[in-house]
Amino acid sequence: MTGIALGKALTAGRNVAVGAPAMLDTLKAGRNVFLSPHYDDIAFSLGMLATTIGHGTLINLFTRSLNLPNAEIAASGDWDVASISALRDDEDARFADAAGLDRLKLDLEEPPLRARHPKDLAGLEEDMGQLRAPLLDTLNKIAAKASAPINLFCPAAIGRHINHYATMRVVADLMPRLGERYRVLFYEDLPYSSSFRRRALGLGRLSERVPGRLERHYLDVGAGLPDKLAMVAAYSSQHRRPPRPHRYWPQTYRLAAHEAFWSIAGT
Repeated sequence: MTGIALGKALTAGRNVAVGAPAMLDTLKAGRNVFLSPHYDDIAFSLGMLATTIGHGTLINLFTRSLNLPNAEIAASGDWDVASISALRDDEDARFADAAGLDRLKLDLEEPPLRARHPKDLAGLEEDMGQLRAPLLDTLNKIAAKASAPINLFCPAAIGRHINHYATMRVVADLMPRLGERYRVLFYEDLPYSSSFRRRALGLGRLSERVPGRLERHYLDVGAGLPDKLAMVAAYSSQHRRPPRPHRYWPQTYRLAAHEAFWSIAGT
């Protein structure tokens, strides 16, 4: 079965509402760790869920950045890696404060700092090599202070950004070592998941990397959509134009504004 066929089979499956008391209560009562390849990924993909839970640790991974697509901001000064990274850090700090999240950062390098395009999959092993040891060390330190399994939100790597893909691959490879200390949950990366084809391909790749059957959970954003869009827009450095609403929920043809993640059945 091709990747897109696998993805289509997954997208035809059952959706389980995160808003159901059992799931939401579990997340609120437990320890939650959110892996964000870049400073904006949790706000874009799970911002409403993280805010609803109201606590957790946000780990930003590839935080050394030259990415400044907002032309007006780019023209306003002389920017380098340190100043762009600090600007993006500040945007994310405001989100984390509002959501009740503690933050850590690994200070890894985005692809342009290594003379690569962000969608160049030839750099996968290099980026996995950047990530593997510091991420495992950080997760081990967090787990050492926990008495119950921790919910670990990892990008599903929908879309072809190499940092997202490297994160998913490293976490999938580490799952046997994480053992019973972590329950891994794979979230649908936005805005990438707003494309049906990208979503199907990404979920197909994910299903080939993780053991067991995947089950989807979603949080209905509903009347909170203006809040979600304000949350996204607050990362002003990363927008060439005002964010378009339909790009910030997964394309399922059945659900309107929502956020989603996948668990492995039985975990």
